Amino acid sequence: MTKLSVFSSQVGDVTMQFDTAGNQLSSQAVQGGSATTPGFVRTGGNASVQVVAAGQGNAAATTDTVLFTYALPASALDVAGRQVTVVAAGTLGSTANNKRFKLWWGTTTQTVGSAVAGGTLMADSGVQTTNGGGWSISAQVSKYGAAGSNTQIATNQQAISGTTHLGTAAPVLLTANESNVINITVTGASTTTGAANDVLGQLFDVAFNN
Repeated sequence: MTKLSVFSSQVGDVTMQFDTAGNQLSSQAVQGGSATTPGFVRTGGNASVQVVAAGQGNAAATTDTVLFTYALPASALDVAGRQVTVVAAGTLGSTANNKRFKLWWGTTTQTVGSAVAGGTLMADSGVQTTNGGGWSISAQVSKYGAAGSNTQIATNQQAISGTTHLGTAAPVLLTANESNVINITVTGASTTTGAANDVLGQLFDVAFNN
């Protein structure tokens, strides 16, 4: 069961969702909009902020488990220059197990706590053995080309595992259908041992930029 709260800000009304324990699950600014995506923020700001203080962990399996996900509204990327910035962060288990966290674009199966399916990988930590500490990963997706051409480019901004900065990867060309919802998903995995909660997600932030 969840609870909704609404408050006003400089970018308009913001709807916030909480679970029964008081953890903030999401928030969405609703100022602006267009004929195709009424109510969707156009002036720039957070499209979704999901916080679980205790953390949402990977399942007891070696597959990529969904920690957080967000459905970008259909036609949000309606003209060249629209941008989406994605940041995820959390805590690593106090083990020497192999761990991995990833950001995905356009997933087709993205139930929190279950294995992800579909989509294109836009940022990847690679296998890490960091024992405890924090992790974060981020990427930015920009719309280019004509409206409706299904052309996006993802730039991997950074991936950090504990005190290790993992550098950046080459940009990835994306072709998600811009007239449909685009699912943005972060996953964690215990890639060899399959130990639950080797990767805990605590923050997932999706910002939309004009």
